[in-house]
Amino acid sequence: MVGFDGHRGWAYYLAVSPGHRKQSYGRALMQEAERLLMERGCPKLNLLVRSSNAEVVEFYRKLGYVQDEALSLGKRLIHDQTPNSSSYGRAGSIASNNAPVRARHTTKR
Repeated sequence: MVGFDGHRGWAYYLAVSPGHRKQSYGRALMQEAERLLMERGCPKLNLLVRSSNAEVVEFYRKLGYVQDEALSLGKRLIHDQTPNSSSYGRAGSIASNNAPVRARHTTKR
């Protein structure tokens, strides 16, 4: 998935099945993403890779990507769940600390 906010392009979650790696599918997907973004006037494509994922970092380096002098900040809004729990309760509610919260909708009559 790629996006363009009018300032920079972003690539999100590029993946190739392990059985299909080393066949240039990832390269082809990135080339198409770059083509689509350039077609829209995007001057630069950004992406995030975990620093511990050396294989993927090397993949992007071979495609011409370099590390920017930027710091990525994040804030977890929903904490990771245990395998048997869900961040969502019943339909229409979001669970937080096992306490369901419902959105209220009011209409004027």
